[in-house]
Amino acid sequence: MTTTVPAPSRPSARGGDRAGGGRPAAWGRRVLATLLDSAVVSSATFLAVGGGPGLVVAPGLPFDVGDGREAGWAGATLLLLLAIQAYTGMTPGKRVVGISVVDDESGRPVGLWRTLVRWVAHLLDALLLIGYLRPLWHRERRTFADSMLHTVVRSTTTPRPHSWVTNLRRSRDARAPRLRWPRWVARYAAISLCTVAVAMSLTQGQGRATWGPVKSVLCTVEQDGGAGELRAELVVRRTDAWYSRLGVRRGGETTWDVGVRWSHSDEDLSPGGTWSSSSSVRFTDLENVGPDAESGFADVRDGGEPLFTTPPVGTLLAEESATTDDDVTSRMLTTSLRDAGGDDAPALATCAGPVPDPRAPSSGARWPF
Repeated sequence: MTTTVPAPSRPSARGGDRAGGGRPAAWGRRVLATLLDSAVVSSATFLAVGGGPGLVVAPGLPFDVGDGREAGWAGATLLLLLAIQAYTGMTPGKRVVGISVVDDESGRPVGLWRTLVRWVAHLLDALLLIGYLRPLWHRERRTFADSMLHTVVRSTTTPRPHSWVTNLRRSRDARAPRLRWPRWVARYAAISLCTVAVAMSLTQGQGRATWGPVKSVLCTVEQDGGAGELRAELVVRRTDAWYSRLGVRRGGETTWDVGVRWSHSDEDLSPGGTWSSSSSVRFTDLENVGPDAESGFADVRDGGEPLFTTPPVGTLLAEESATTDDDVTSRMLTTSLRDAGGDDAPALATCAGPVPDPRAPSSGARWPF
């Protein structure tokens, strides 16, 4: 009599004791892992360039990635986390909460390309947030991206290893067995990283450091026939914004406030008539002074607060203030006092001189906090 023994069935991730072990991960643990990974990305970007995005690890949700440098560092950090997940099944946040992303049949991490496509596919989950909420009622706790890429998130930190990881381990054991470390090393490293990242995200601050204002006299112009003296004064102030997390400071935007005023030595002079209450200011590169000086203007925005805190010597004729993101300490400032026609009117007097550096020791400027 012949007895036929059925072949063992292939382990399946659907139902029963699933491949790779672990039940489908709870929705709350997935959300917590996303928040932890976002803190890691944001903190790494802050340490690199002084800024950081929000929920960059959850595509489709609104967040501010800042300028190009911040977006670049955030993207590079996120790519590193996804690469780790591709071959271990876990990012640092997922390792901390005890979940992993694996193939729904083999129970192994899915590799880099499927991991990247799965991240992009989360854009579908972001539509009305239905996909992100789908694990709340789906039998296997899957988002739309999970269903499309045949992945599932399990409550385990020991999924079946990816084939590349298996080969690397064999090579390591054969050549350098001393490089093996216990599993708890990776877990506690992830816990430490996420703890620091969360602490940095919860202890944010900002402030400004101001240098100046520094005041100087650009020039004095004697009027014909002993009619008095015109004086052009310059004041400049530098403001450095900074941001801090967990006591670590990184620089932000730097701006320069520049003010120019024209006055007449006659204290009883009434502005008007010959004199105009307007002036024009331009900046040029110091090495470009000459016939072509007008080609090197800085980007100056009007609307800065008045910088002069003391009254002029004599009668005030005109006053200008502006704010710029350009470093004006490397520029030549030219100012003209004009008649009532404005910038198109002929200049009654013109002065030029280099803008002093508010941080120079000779300026006597302080750096208050």
